[in-house]
Formats: sequence, C-alpha cells, structure tokens
Amino acid sequence: MPKYKSSTIKRKLNIIRVMLDVMDVPDPLGKRAFKEYVRHRISNKQDSINQAEPIMLHHLQAALDAGWDDYISLRNLTILNVGFDTLGRASELARLKWRDIDWTYKAISFRYTKGDKSGEDDWRHLSGTSLKLLTSLKNRSQSIFVFSTESGSNSPLHYNTLWRAYKKALERAGLSKEEAARYSAHGTRVGTALEMRSRGIDTAAIQQAGGWKSPSMVLRYTKRIDLQHSGAVRLSKETSR
Repeated sequence: MPKYKSSTIKRKLNIIRVMLDVMDVPDPLGKRAFKEYVRHRISNKQDSINQAEPIMLHHLQAALDAGWDDYISLRNLTILNVGFDTLGRASELARLKWRDIDWTYKAISFRYTKGDKSGEDDWRHLSGTSLKLLTSLKNRSQSIFVFSTESGSNSPLHYNTLWRAYKKALERAGLSKEEAARYSAHGTRVGTALEMRSRGIDTAAIQQAGGWKSPSMVLRYTKRIDLQHSGAVRLSKETSR
C-alpha cells in the first residue's frame, strides 16, 4: 500500500463514498472489517513514512564551490539556496515570480502556502548568497517566474523538474547519481530546520521561518538533535558513562 498520510487516506475514502452515493451503489467501506483495516493503517502510518533526507549547509557549500556555467546549472544552484533560506516547499518555489522579491529588505513573498491559502503575503528571508544568485539568474531570465526553463516559459515548473534541479545541483556538488537520488525537494526544508536547531534556535522561531501552523512537524524534524539535550544525555555526561 502506498505511504499516504492519514489525512490523504481519509480524503480519498470520502471521495469514493460521494461517488458511490451519486451512483446509488451500496457503500462497502462501512463494513467493520474494512474500517478496522483502515484504522490500523492510519495508526501505524507514522512508522512507515520516511523523513526526507536533509540537505545541510555543507551540501550548499559544495554546490557553490562547484559553481555554474549555463542558465540551467545557475537555476539549479539558485533553487537549492533559495529553498534552504526560505524552507520553501516545491510547490511554493515553483510559483515564485520576480515581483515577489523585495531586494531592499532581502525577502521574498510566498503568496500561497500549504498552511495558508488566503493569499496573504508570507515573507521569507533571503541570504546575501541567494540574492547574488538571483541577480545573476534575473539577468538571464525571460520568464515572469523566478525559476523557469531555459526558453523562458511563463508557466510554473513541474514538481519533477524541480526535483531534478535539486538532484543535478547535488551531483554537480560531488554526489553520485545514486546518492543524489536519495534527496527530494523537501530536503532543504528539513535541513534548514536541523541547522537552525543545532545552533540553539528555538522551535517557535523555526516554526515561523518555515510557515508551519503548529510546532509538531518542527519537533518531528528536530527530535534527533533535541535528544542531545535530553536528561539521559546529561546524566551520561555527568557520570562519564
């Protein structure tokens, strides 16, 4: 069975129920055995869903050291850095337009995010490194979108194109194809959260930086680092165990 989130499973089941009702077909999903099966799958889904492999600062530095030599390699490198700075999801990065950048305040606006569909501006910080890359990219761009094809398409990049951009940037940084394939477009989101937490930045600040509605996902990402500050670790250090 595919590794769907519980909310996705419930949504798909509700769609099926509506279709069955429209067709005036008896609903087999209400049977006790099926309900128990779904409940079991949902209760155990957290154990089956793997966290995205984090893309850390050393990955970014290796990619920057490798440099770029054409529009595509520059675009891929910029996606990697902007994704890291903003903790942006693939869908959010794909919809960014040049008008969304405030060059003075070193910020970029995510107008529609997973956590907020209202269209309110959600401003994210841009590092000096990302701004330099964006400036070079803008000088070579023919699109209204920040990240586009070389021909300058005025449509958002497809997720698969963004994923390949991450993969190619990591390969250029020295990872093998097999190693780079382990990472997804969510890797910078996870990696930035881990880098922040390892430097003592609190959960609330990380949550705000990434646009999470609650701290639960941040805590899930950073629990391995938080373990280093647990009572058990402190006891081991104090008792030299």
